[in-house]
Amino acid sequence: MPRTPLRYKAKRPYVKVLVVILIVVLLFLMLPVPLPFNRTIVSNGLDPSRGQLSSIDCLWLSGSWSTSGAGVVILVIVSADGTVAFNNSVGFGTFSFYASDAPYTAVVYSAGPVTVQISGTAWGPVVAVGLP
Repeated sequence: MPRTPLRYKAKRPYVKVLVVILIVVLLFLMLPVPLPFNRTIVSNGLDPSRGQLSSIDCLWLSGSWSTSGAGVVILVIVSADGTVAFNNSVGFGTFSFYASDAPYTAVVYSAGPVTVQISGTAWGPVVAVGLP
């Protein structure tokens, strides 16, 4: 009985290449990248002054702040749902916390005219797909 030759099945390497490219693109879009911010908030001492720190869904927020002006200054960083993430009245310092409910807003309370300089980094993905 003669043997039938094995059929040659053409490989399709382009499918594997496309899958790898798609996975790499998705990882780049979802990996946290540093997004620096620098805000200057000027308060007249009458009303609380606000400045938005992160406009995206960030995973981690860290930075430093300092004041110039007289009087007591209270810096409060508030999440989107109103939860206080940071509260300090020293007049300068650093902050760092897991940012689970972005965006975050800095609120300055002061007894007199003051300028608050806030700078830092919001770590977040370029595209927030399926993140908490």
